[in-house]
Amino acid sequence: PGLKKALALLAREKADSSNTFKIGGKVNARAIKNHLLELAKKHHQTDSGLKKMDDRLNKILIELDLKEIKT
Repeated sequence: PGLKKALALLAREKADSSNTFKIGGKVNARAIKNHLLELAKKHHQTDSGLKKMDDRLNKILIELDLKEIKT
């Protein structure tokens, strides 16, 4: 649970600070996943386990009430 919460909070922070990571008033989990895939490539890591990250991240964001960006 702690890792999931940490990931959701980081994703929310990215969305709050950059339009790249949000769509309308919601966190764009696909953009977060793509960013993570680029980081894996940059740091010579495999993308194993990251391909379906957006689905998992969306679920966590919704569970923690972090998906909607209220202004």
